[in-house]
Amino acid sequence: MALAQSGSESVQWQGFTSFDIGDQQLEVPFFNQNHVFNGEDLLWSKSYQVNQRVDEFSIKITNLKTQNLRISELGQLDRSQIPDGLQYSLRNALSRKRNYAQLNISPIYKEGNQYQKVLSFNYSYEYAPFSTPTKNASFGNSILASGDWYRFKVAKTGVNRINSSFLSNLGIDVSRIDPARIKIYGHGGTSLPLINSDEQFYDAPEIAITVTGATDGRFDNNDQVLFYGTATDSDYVAENDSFINPYTDDSYYYITVDGAVGKRILPLIQPTGVAAVTYDYYYAKHHYEVDERNIASIGRIWYGERFDFEPEQSFEFEFENVVSTLPARIRITTGAVADNATSMSFNVNGQAIGSSNLSGIAGQNIRAASRANFLNNNTNLSSSAVTVTVSYNNNGNPGASGYLDYISLEVPQSLTGVGEQFRFTVPNASSQAGVVAYQFSNASEINEVWDVSDPYNVRKVSNTAQSAAFSFVDTGGETKDYVAVDNTDYYNVVSISNSRVANQNLKGTIFDDRSGNFSDIDYLIVTPQFLRSEAQRLANYHITENNLNTKVVTLQEIYDEFSEGRQDISAIRNFVRYIYDNASSPANRIQYLNLFGDASYDYKDRIRVRDNIVPSYFSVESTSLTTSYCTDDFYVFMDDGEGAVTASNLMDIAVGRMIVSDLQEAREMVDKVISYTAEPAFNKWRNNITLIGDDVDIASDGILQENVNDLGDEIFANRPDYNINKILLDSYQQFSTAGGPKYPDAVNDIKDAFEQGSLVINYFGHGNEDGLAREFVITQSLVENLRNPNTLPLFITVTCEFTRYDNPLRVSGGELTYLNPRGGAIASVATNRLIFVNVGAGFNNIIDEYLFSYNNVEPVSMAEALRLSKTDPRFQSNSTRRVIAFVGDPALKLAFPKPRVVLNTVNGNPIATNTDVLKALDRVTLGGEVQTLSGTRIDDYEGTLFATVFDKDINRETLANDNTREQTGSGSPPGEVIKLQFSQLGEALFRGQATITNGQFEFDFIMPRDTQIPIGTGRVSFYAKRTNLPEDQNGFSQDIQIGGINRNAPADDIGPEVGLFMNDTNFVSGGITDRDPFLLAFLNDDNGINTSSGIGHDITGILDGDETNPFILNDYYEAEEDDFTKGKVFFPLRDIAPGLHTLKVTAWDTYNNSAMNEIQFVVSESDGVELTRVLNYPNPFTTYTEFWFNHNRPFEPLDVQVQVMTISGKVVWSKNQNLTTTGFTSREITWDGRDDFGQRLGKGVYVYKITVKSTLTNKSASKIEKLVIL
Repeated sequence: MALAQSGSESVQWQGFTSFDIGDQQLEVPFFNQNHVFNGEDLLWSKSYQVNQRVDEFSIKITNLKTQNLRISELGQLDRSQIPDGLQYSLRNALSRKRNYAQLNISPIYKEGNQYQKVLSFNYSYEYAPFSTPTKNASFGNSILASGDWYRFKVAKTGVNRINSSFLSNLGIDVSRIDPARIKIYGHGGTSLPLINSDEQFYDAPEIAITVTGATDGRFDNNDQVLFYGTATDSDYVAENDSFINPYTDDSYYYITVDGAVGKRILPLIQPTGVAAVTYDYYYAKHHYEVDERNIASIGRIWYGERFDFEPEQSFEFEFENVVSTLPARIRITTGAVADNATSMSFNVNGQAIGSSNLSGIAGQNIRAASRANFLNNNTNLSSSAVTVTVSYNNNGNPGASGYLDYISLEVPQSLTGVGEQFRFTVPNASSQAGVVAYQFSNASEINEVWDVSDPYNVRKVSNTAQSAAFSFVDTGGETKDYVAVDNTDYYNVVSISNSRVANQNLKGTIFDDRSGNFSDIDYLIVTPQFLRSEAQRLANYHITENNLNTKVVTLQEIYDEFSEGRQDISAIRNFVRYIYDNASSPANRIQYLNLFGDASYDYKDRIRVRDNIVPSYFSVESTSLTTSYCTDDFYVFMDDGEGAVTASNLMDIAVGRMIVSDLQEAREMVDKVISYTAEPAFNKWRNNITLIGDDVDIASDGILQENVNDLGDEIFANRPDYNINKILLDSYQQFSTAGGPKYPDAVNDIKDAFEQGSLVINYFGHGNEDGLAREFVITQSLVENLRNPNTLPLFITVTCEFTRYDNPLRVSGGELTYLNPRGGAIASVATNRLIFVNVGAGFNNIIDEYLFSYNNVEPVSMAEALRLSKTDPRFQSNSTRRVIAFVGDPALKLAFPKPRVVLNTVNGNPIATNTDVLKALDRVTLGGEVQTLSGTRIDDYEGTLFATVFDKDINRETLANDNTREQTGSGSPPGEVIKLQFSQLGEALFRGQATITNGQFEFDFIMPRDTQIPIGTGRVSFYAKRTNLPEDQNGFSQDIQIGGINRNAPADDIGPEVGLFMNDTNFVSGGITDRDPFLLAFLNDDNGINTSSGIGHDITGILDGDETNPFILNDYYEAEEDDFTKGKVFFPLRDIAPGLHTLKVTAWDTYNNSAMNEIQFVVSESDGVELTRVLNYPNPFTTYTEFWFNHNRPFEPLDVQVQVMTISGKVVWSKNQNLTTTGFTSREITWDGRDDFGQRLGKGVYVYKITVKSTLTNKSASKIEKLVIL
């Protein structure tokens, strides 16, 4: 980063680079630094860190050096996107405590007919005058804090009327009204501004009104409230490129008759002086727009009519007193989904006025649709009836469809009274300085003209004389909008159900603690009312466990206070900004925002699956899968002028979305958050990081495995306490199947990475909503069936659309991974649109710096790491960063163990002086201690150590399964086959546990015969868990030498003992299981069990004699605490077919002696609940018994009811309990022999009924048995 007001830059051109998405490649001119390409535009962009804002208009480019560029050197750049002349800009980019100046230059531009490329330039700029930032949202109370408030709706834009009967129907006692105190508040029907500084009000604004007949101090039957109201479909909003509010069809206003005197419409102060020009005409505006379909299911642009079977359609408009001597202004916006180029042609009243060309989308992945804007400002109309005909030419492509977005007509009319109110504007007046006059004719029915340019402060001119030739003057030089008011034509407002608005005061109370004192907010959760209970449970967790002041606010509360009750994303953003701006100091500003609910590209629930729970920001660009995006970044742009979601808008708050759609999903995801830091999740999996790299299907894919390999090496270099597991697909054997090429061994390793546990799993490669990689190594079925409730990773998938969560009609694999209630991922950093491979590669390197705290600072939350990555100077200029989202709880930190655990001794020798080489068949003793970061032993540390001893690193080379070669130039010989040399972690020689006492530990084990003979550096990985406290530490040592063999080791030719069960030790061979049982194997041998993956010496499971597909169980074995001679395997079987099965397990000891055992089990054919072995123990009993039963629904929440009855059937005792078992046996429910009233029951025989219901399937089963009380 440079800190300067001037400097020089050079552009180092290096031929072409390939931007890849899926199987599409774009060859683009390349330079090696500050290169930004979004699929359309090429930029040179650099961010300079500065101490204060810069003057964006002060940028100067001098000493520009360029070179002519041949057309062939443009590659596949879109020629239409190359600017005429050098384009450059300077933008302020602010993010919390960091200030940047972003300099952007078009590195290629057109000068006449010649293309130029920039070689170097000098730049200079000036700092803006220093000023203290002012709050847009000052702290205070909401208008709704007190008083009686009512809500109503405006259906038509113009002068609206409220009469006494309407007020009475609202519930207002009209007889008690003081007309002076009637007040109306509201923003109107257009969407709130996206640019945060464009919003003047952080509350419902009061608008000026007129109350007729108010002079008598009463509101009589003939009195009226008149005001200018706007509907949701009348005004063009450039931010939306639409006349229709994208978020709602309802325009609400508030009315109250309490409190102070209200704002009134005041006279327009007409300027003095002679009018420079008099206008006797205006431009009447009519439009046609219907939102029925989102043609690409992206963005916030919706279309109406479809043109396929009916390729020509006409639309009628009616004007009055048309001025034929002035041209009309016609704008028609259309779209198409077609493989090849198509077109739309237009005519008005039978006269052709032009056409729009719509590009095809065949052969590319980037565009999902095309869009065209047609403008015509030179057509004169003479008829008041206007017919616009739209015709679609599919160019012979029968599958093509055209669509109409809107037709906008601005037609000149005489400024003449027409017996009804009408809006008018004169565009030419905006460029006319001085005084301008407006001259009416036939104006006797026009009693007033309202200046509604500022709809909150309307001004009026009265035609008191009822003159037919009424006129008035105003100041020119700005765009003005007026309404000619005809007292015979007022619009009636619309009543709604539940019109009473409850008092609330978010603004005034959001910072209150329980005692009513001001307390800064750390964490805000925004959710709908129906999810509030679970959102509050999550908040309570963070308050208790993380000391975060967390507040839950419902969407409707925000809407009521910031947008009069209507959905609007800017209302949410404005509320967040209100909290941000009003913190007690910049250091105490809000840190996290959780959008607790799923999102949909359909704000208005028009599609059949309604999943717009908490709205997101959708770009107005709705055709490109790279420049259109769904992002929650919008909600956390807090600096003035932000909100357009441009590259210079930088996030100030970590934001995440928990994509839940109902209360059950919400409960399950909150449970996952709570379980992530609960005691069962404290285990050695927290030491593991898994990186998955796609294979090389085409030459440019080589970057995928290279990036993953380099990333693994970089993480290890900076955080050597973690075990890096590289799964490079091209290092596995590829198999050809009917479903295409597959990597079955890689799939198994990926499943193991989830279910054995990894702190982070990072996949880099190709993908889509259905799965990852062309070989589908991760599928929707795989992630749905993961069962890893206590080993939940952060899942990073910087790949195309795998976690697109905003299309309810198509569930993505990333959604299923996160929403898996029995496992999957705790959170994900993922893309919801397409991303170029090389952009993803750059991002991967950046996020890991922040995620793993390379600089050794206190770890930040996962979402904060993403925020820092997106605002990093190396990435902040790339607008495609918006497609990367955080799914999960934004305040949750990765479950990093604390440092540190160290190795002190080897076979009793201090590690610093140890010379022992650990040989195969050696008995080894390792000792160490748990220390503080400063190196002091923690003397009071009591707990359990998990240790893994690794052999030397393994050097490997990928297999080039697809025989892909490096790219060479045209006419050159074929390039080399692409292979990658890489190193990976050595085999695990020992996995065991030891007791930690007074901060110290020691354990021993036998080195397996399969230890690699060459001598080299081994590795020991430590994980320590403190007893009875949620605390863990980790560490490592690479100070041991491993190799050779102990020729004098004692002999051993006896294999291990193998004991087998399913799920738990209560299982009896031949018993019933579900389709996903766990194998529980107990292994025992005097010299320990071999897990080193020597050839033919794996611990294996063979199901039903299928020797070709063994389960490799080495990584699932762990020795018992303080005893290396025995341990257990706990291995998940997945999706086993119903029926009888036989599982054979073979294990080897460290001397390579083997043993085998087998077990049979029956997989239930029913998805319902099955109960077996129902009993109570002891039976008979006196004061205590347990109710036992076996079932087929492990790991599921079960509602269990036990009813004890007399022989005649009278219920004397019952108990209902929700329980979840890890196995097939339940013994949780107990009874003391007393009835429901606490009285001891008499001796004798009783009947009991156990009913078990699955909360997931709602299926149940019951069994009746007898018991005896003595």
